[in-house]
Amino acid sequence: MTPTELTLKHMRKLGFYCVVVEKWNPFVPVKDNARKCPVCKKGDKGFGVRQDLFGFADIYAIHPRTQDRVFIQTTTKHNMFSRKMKIMGNKNLATVLNSGHKVVVHGWLTTGLKTCMRHELTEMEITL
Repeated sequence: MTPTELTLKHMRKLGFYCVVVEKWNPFVPVKDNARKCPVCKKGDKGFGVRQDLFGFADIYAIHPRTQDRVFIQTTTKHNMFSRKMKIMGNKNLATVLNSGHKVVVHGWLTTGLKTCMRHELTEMEITL
């Protein structure tokens, strides 16, 4: 399972309503990419990037009873620090936090064999 799938499953188990807010934009040229434009099938630079909501959110979750509203960046446990630094440098962070939302990073570590995998979550809340 991907980190996004693991977070969706975890948050829904806690009673949150969740939606993936990260989108694939196939029309953005990328220098270090070999993909071709999906429309014209041309391009020497390649096309396509993943774009997070507000530049950092993969998932938006709300809890109907507690009214918690959370933007979540999902990744592996080993990439949590780089994701935190990316979010801390984002110009939209203060606005999102000041509007009453939480911002968290979910880092997943998968251990074990394919027949008995274990997924461990580390959660890091981002504050100003």
